Amino acid sequence: RMAKTGTHIYAFEVGSEWCGPREGQQGHFDFSGVEAKCRQILKTDPDARLHLRIQLEQGMATRGKKAWWPEVYPNECEVTTEGKQQEQSYASLIWRDEAKEFLRKYVEHIRIIGLEKYVIAYQVMAGQSGEWTKWSSSGTEHCGDYSGPMSLHFRDFLLDKYQGDTNALRSAWNDPEITFEKVE
Repeated sequence: RMAKTGTHIYAFEVGSEWCGPREGQQGHFDFSGVEAKCRQILKTDPDARLHLRIQLEQGMATRGKKAWWPEVYPNECEVTTEGKQQEQSYASLIWRDEAKEFLRKYVEHIRIIGLEKYVIAYQVMAGQSGEWTKWSSSGTEHCGDYSGPMSLHFRDFLLDKYQGDTNALRSAWNDPEITFEKVE
């Protein structure tokens, strides 16, 4: 129907290909279904242009299935004020590195299967609605992120902000005992 109106842009969510470890699979990615999904649209509309909305958390906590990320990387997960472990922390360097690798490999796979000329956009998304916010820490009474990765990220932020000057940190925080190592 869209093609008949002259509209040939199809936006849809992908990302479940970042699926975690599976038997017989190298790494955490499985691109085996990508081509069939895209070719189905192109079969219906040969002039289709694809806007791929890549949800970086879709495969980590698939509805109805147990999330694989907390099992594989328990120390890289967001922690709420109550100490409850959530999904990955955005400050996790492991998550960031794997996300970059996933995006590179996804784009490379699109090129290898000959679909790059049909893709007009790669929209990188995370969070509950793709807006880089987490419902677990922004839409409820529970707050996060108090994980190890976020604490390190916060301390690095303060080191940069105060240019490593402990006296500037102590003055700003009105605490003569505070250090970059102890700040929370």
